[in-house]
Amino acid sequence: MTDCVDTAAATEAAAEHESAGWFGACPPELLLRILGRLDLLSLLRLGNTCRLLQRHCRDPLLYTELRLRPHSIRVCDASLSVLEHRTGCLTGLDMSWCGTDGAISPGSFCRLLLGTCLLTDLRLANCKFLDDACLAAIGSHCRSLTDLDLSGCASPATESGFASLSVGLTRLERLDLSRSGVGQAALLDIIAANPGLLRLRLSSCARVADFNPVAEALARHCPNLRSVDFWRSGSLSSRGLLQLAEGCAMLEELDLGWCSRVESSSGCFLRLASQCCNLRKLFLTANRTVCDTDLKAIALHCKQLQQLDILGTNQVTFNILIEVLQSCPKLELFDVSFCAGINKDKVHQMRHSFPHCSIQMSFQAESCMVRA
Repeated sequence: MTDCVDTAAATEAAAEHESAGWFGACPPELLLRILGRLDLLSLLRLGNTCRLLQRHCRDPLLYTELRLRPHSIRVCDASLSVLEHRTGCLTGLDMSWCGTDGAISPGSFCRLLLGTCLLTDLRLANCKFLDDACLAAIGSHCRSLTDLDLSGCASPATESGFASLSVGLTRLERLDLSRSGVGQAALLDIIAANPGLLRLRLSSCARVADFNPVAEALARHCPNLRSVDFWRSGSLSSRGLLQLAEGCAMLEELDLGWCSRVESSSGCFLRLASQCCNLRKLFLTANRTVCDTDLKAIALHCKQLQQLDILGTNQVTFNILIEVLQSCPKLELFDVSFCAGINKDKVHQMRHSFPHCSIQMSFQAESCMVRA
């Protein structure tokens, strides 16, 4: 009986190889290398041609990265069902903008994550299907994550869903929560659980009531922080910035655009410049209190500066702008739009004297916004 079964299996395997033509005679290792050069759609289509190629096209080694964003309008529950048994070696998954109009259910996403213990990079920007169960699944099944993008993910996820991320995720290095529904308590828990955090984006997080405790938590738990985005975090004040500058001396990028409660009179910009000498990108957009003293400190301490935005301040003079350009030889972009006293002629003079730097200036003329 066993001999009959073995003979039938051998006959079936021979027929399978024969039906595959040249591919049937190809060594499995070589075939895997060939298949590894195909894009995702080609791989899925080839798997429908014969049983041999179907078996090889399901090999998890061919699916170490899944970039579904280019196909976002076509991805649905059926797509995820096809992929869910091929994710054993998955390290990178990008589903940003997928699942519009209810094409993806939370349950199908949760099933896709089963067995993705090697996943380190997960991008889910603007995925409207993400609910508390999805966030809990990320915390439970993706404990190796170092890079997580949840930007634009608000409802239906709630505070408890975001809080579940801090239970399983402890290795995060890059985290994007801009325009998300994360709340203050959950955010503080996530920061405390991830002391290796290097890059954090928190712009326009409407559910965070006070960003000062967030800045203080970063200073306490994340001493190696390199980049943080507080764009339009209106509750952040000078107190939070002073704490951040004291505890995160390795900062390279900082966005304080439209943080109107951060005031120069507190000395926070002076402390920032003296403590964070590695700053490369600094955005002080629409901060009316930035003055010559602050820019002088930046010119003195921040020699690595590449981008500086002081749009909208009315307390800086032309001479201090020249000093910044002279003292920061790596400066590539300098935005002085709507700075009182800085007119077109002075901008042209700076551009002529410092051609290596792009001097940006917007000005109002005849009720129309134009670029100088």
